[in-house]
Amino acid sequence: MSLQHPDFSNMTPSDAIAFAIDKAGGQTALANQINEYMDTHPVLKVDRKPTNQKDVGRWLHRDQKASATYSAIISEITGIPTFVLRPDVFTRPLKTA
Repeated sequence: MSLQHPDFSNMTPSDAIAFAIDKAGGQTALANQINEYMDTHPVLKVDRKPTNQKDVGRWLHRDQKASATYSAIISEITGIPTFVLRPDVFTRPLKTA
């Protein structure tokens, strides 16, 4: 999987969270970027606690997918579509003619 030209069409949720971690610079870096994003978008802090490296590690190793709560933020940070991170929560956009 190339960091510059990912193929989202064949990416599993497990691949997507691993790619997000790599793109961010590691588990701690992704957690910090999520928290920084929430700090600059205060409306997103409602009912969300700051995340940390342990949370990101759990998504990667135990859950094998991003947290549904943070998927939209991870998508904004990394450019990975939400429907790739969590296809069970977000639907793929319909193609228009």
